[in-house]
Amino acid sequence: MKIYYNMGMYEGCNYVRCLLPLIHLGADGDYTSLLGKRVSSDQATMGMIDSEIIVMQRPFEKSRMDMFKALKESGKKIVVDNDDTYKVDVGQLESLRKEVSDNMDWFYKNADLVTTTTDFLAEEYRKLNPNVVVLPNCVDPDDFPKPVRNRTKKVRLGLIGSVVGTNDFDHIKPLLKELSELPNVEIVVMSTKPNDGNFFETIKVEWHEPVKVSEYFDKLNDLKLDIMLIPRKEGYFNKCKSNLKFLETSMLSIPCITDKWKDNPYTKDADYLVMTDNWKHDIIELINDKEARKMIGDRAKKYVVKNYNIKNNINQWEKEYAKLLR
Repeated sequence: MKIYYNMGMYEGCNYVRCLLPLIHLGADGDYTSLLGKRVSSDQATMGMIDSEIIVMQRPFEKSRMDMFKALKESGKKIVVDNDDTYKVDVGQLESLRKEVSDNMDWFYKNADLVTTTTDFLAEEYRKLNPNVVVLPNCVDPDDFPKPVRNRTKKVRLGLIGSVVGTNDFDHIKPLLKELSELPNVEIVVMSTKPNDGNFFETIKVEWHEPVKVSEYFDKLNDLKLDIMLIPRKEGYFNKCKSNLKFLETSMLSIPCITDKWKDNPYTKDADYLVMTDNWKHDIIELINDKEARKMIGDRAKKYVVKNYNIKNNINQWEKEYAKLLR
């Protein structure tokens, strides 16, 4: 099979949804390593023309729609991949929601195959296209450094990425403020400045700016977190999320804690993290129990390596793509 990955605009999504399978399938794409530069649009066009299967990750632009039509007319098989939703207004996506959502729906309807991350999203996409399969997010253990431990007397609690930029953590703000005042706790945040930036100006917090994907795993490791907080309020948008933050964090043996509700994307991994309906109780317990933190983190890493290693799962991609050429 000659496969080409036409990647989207988000580096993080491209890494996990395109670059990992690309490398382990021996495929081609807009770039072929974390340190590689994206090829020109002309080079990408030539790469797609020379391929049998084109995987378009999160397409919504008019230019890609025109390319899609031309490729289909020339007999190419096109896979559309997405790991998220634009169906609701969430922060910075609000102004683009309607146009992007309508465009994405067009791609779903016209694709030969739609791939996504979870059963919940798969059911959403099957409303538009019957040929939808789940290809779960995976990790490549070779991309992760050896975990480093926090040797200070403070327990470091992490809030990373998208949860900071939404209202997902509103329900634990009073608790974060309370915890930030404890002498044995450090709140560590790595994210772009949220719209509600004033909250983090009211508490003691160690702030880190985001880094490139090629630097992300080393940076996350350097934060030396003792606990990762993943607050996710119940709702449609978060039901469409995946367990990626758990996978990445667990590869560094960091225990995770998240909200407990039906269809939470972390439910399938519930035995390897803390799912809570009482944040204060469960965080305080973990803060006070170093051995429990180590046990949860170490078990989670073994579980992720066993079940989500791309090297052991790449056959799922091979099988689904091969069906398109029969």
